[in-house]
Amino acid sequence: MHTDRRKAVFLDIDGTLITRSRTPYNEDKEAMEEAAEKGHLLFLNTGRSFGNIPQALLEFSFLRGIAAGGGAHVLMAGPGPCYETIYHQWIPDDVLEKVIARYVKQSFYCTFEGEQECYTINYSSKMPTAKAPIPVSSPDDFKEKRSGDFITKITLEGFIPEDEYRFLEPFFTVNRFPKYTEAIIKGENKGKAAEFILNTVGIEREDSIAIGDSANDLDMFRFAGLGIAMGNAPDEIKAAAGAVTGNCGNGGVAAALRTFVL
Repeated sequence: MHTDRRKAVFLDIDGTLITRSRTPYNEDKEAMEEAAEKGHLLFLNTGRSFGNIPQALLEFSFLRGIAAGGGAHVLMAGPGPCYETIYHQWIPDDVLEKVIARYVKQSFYCTFEGEQECYTINYSSKMPTAKAPIPVSSPDDFKEKRSGDFITKITLEGFIPEDEYRFLEPFFTVNRFPKYTEAIIKGENKGKAAEFILNTVGIEREDSIAIGDSANDLDMFRFAGLGIAMGNAPDEIKAAAGAVTGNCGNGGVAAALRTFVL
């Protein structure tokens, strides 16, 4: 079902390329490498901030770029193992201060995901980050510790209650999942980031493919020429996709690439 036309492939991370092991699967990696060798362009498109992407993925030399923070931060691969920012939005300081002031008084875990590091209130081992997070105790403590780092996403533990949703909703697109809630900068999404990247690299929308497993992937499914849901995705995500592949950890990404790209 593939063609000889060059494709742009956008890949979610969690539940698509990795599980909690934080390690990509060899079968998927090999198919990605093969696709890149044949001239197709591969991009990560993730809700994670750049500072919360596992190092093993950042070391993929075949990636052409990354959309991080749910679309708020777009980077293109530069010479050597580095990335150059080409689009960037971040959470304003006054909003961060309001959120921190509220959540230092509460008991559930909150992570502020930055370009460089992650910062936490009420640390929980149930919500792992790519590297050890930096604890913060107040807005002033956070301001001192982040040292100019830009925050592109907030993650909270659990499915937050309605009052917390109403507090965050004016500033963020809030996605609630059973085990965590993510707050993405309002107006930013994975589909918008994919469009920005296609315009940058000169590939038509019809030649783009998006692979993912959750609600924050729906925007890139709607934008891409073909949206492919992982086998482990909820039924409503599969229903919104143009195709369904295998599970994360069982060659799902490799199967999608071999069917529609290679």
